[in-house]
Amino acid sequence: MVGLLLIFKLMSEQFFLNKEQLELVERKAKFSMLNNPGFISQIYQTKSPFNIAHITARKKLILIEGDEETGTAHFLSRHRPFTNTFTQISDGFIRTSRFPTDKGGLFDLMPIMEFVYDENHLQTKQNKYPDFVEVYDAKIPSLDNQKYRLIVYKGTKIVHTFFPVERNKPVRLFQKLNAQIEYQDSEIIRLVIPYINTENIVVFAIAVLLKLQEGKEEFRVLFYKEKAAETYIKIAEAFIKEIEVKYQFNIEIRIEQLNHYDFTQWEDKIIEHINNNNELKDILKK
Repeated sequence: MVGLLLIFKLMSEQFFLNKEQLELVERKAKFSMLNNPGFISQIYQTKSPFNIAHITARKKLILIEGDEETGTAHFLSRHRPFTNTFTQISDGFIRTSRFPTDKGGLFDLMPIMEFVYDENHLQTKQNKYPDFVEVYDAKIPSLDNQKYRLIVYKGTKIVHTFFPVERNKPVRLFQKLNAQIEYQDSEIIRLVIPYINTENIVVFAIAVLLKLQEGKEEFRVLFYKEKAAETYIKIAEAFIKEIEVKYQFNIEIRIEQLNHYDFTQWEDKIIEHINNNNELKDILKK
């Protein structure tokens, strides 16, 4: 019986299920009630990355629950419309491609997967790991001919990952991480959104002070210097702007909105400010 998720780790940091795990998934799929029309979900007593999340209606593609490296959990977390995930390269960061906001749910994506999964769409040149997976690419006419890529495990219908193919994405010098609540009480919440460089060092952060009673939000940029490993001191800060907000909804929703907000324009101005401030630039380099 397979217990924990065992994986092959290749030199490129790519992760794949092994033969025994693939056989386990295929056995689960063969006897799953999700093969029957009308069944869209299944309750499991034990949570496992090998559990079957869905089986597509026509072509019987198998979607496992997966984890951060493979399966449904992997591609939904990396490519959902609102995510802070990224790919790091030598000189910066590239954001992962995103599903359209109206196609971010699994049930919206499954018909697209079935369209892409066609022998006429099989790619060999784009497949870096032919011993492990099969790669399918296709442009979707109903989605402005956006190209999508489906990767299934070789000789199976088990989906490894699925995503829209985006080219010529800009390289960012700093990458935004998920927001952290620094302080919270009944009147204010202080939210900090850190940015790291390619050495995983926090260089600056956008701080948001939610003034719940006043219905206002104050935005500032904070600059940090690494004092010790993963320990930082604030060396400077600057006011950005204050806005009025009507908190007519659950405050967790507002925090999530800020977490995934596109601060690109502010980021560009902050980087420009760093480059034009020799003292600040020198401190951050030390």
